[in-house]
Amino acid sequence: MPATPTGRWRAPPIAGLPHYAPAALRTLLGREFTHVIFNARRGFHAEAFAALAGTLHAGSWLLLLAPPWASWPQQPDEDSLRWADVADPVAAPNFIHH
Repeated sequence: MPATPTGRWRAPPIAGLPHYAPAALRTLLGREFTHVIFNARRGFHAEAFAALAGTLHAGSWLLLLAPPWASWPQQPDEDSLRWADVADPVAAPNFIHH
């Protein structure tokens, strides 16, 4: 898929392939997958990432889509709306550096 004018790749979910919101990943425990892609470009939900990693067969791939490394610590994290008492997303540079 071609890049958008902002240089960010965007694509709708692929028909026929499952896709889940981070909050729904808890429901996947007990199931097994071969390969998965975790999209963290707008926010990194660590609990969902761990739950998804627990669903993989041995030898599977877990691909993490992340913002460019240099700008990621300053980028607002949409997941911060879940764990911080804020009206707008905030950056989490200490978490990203850790």
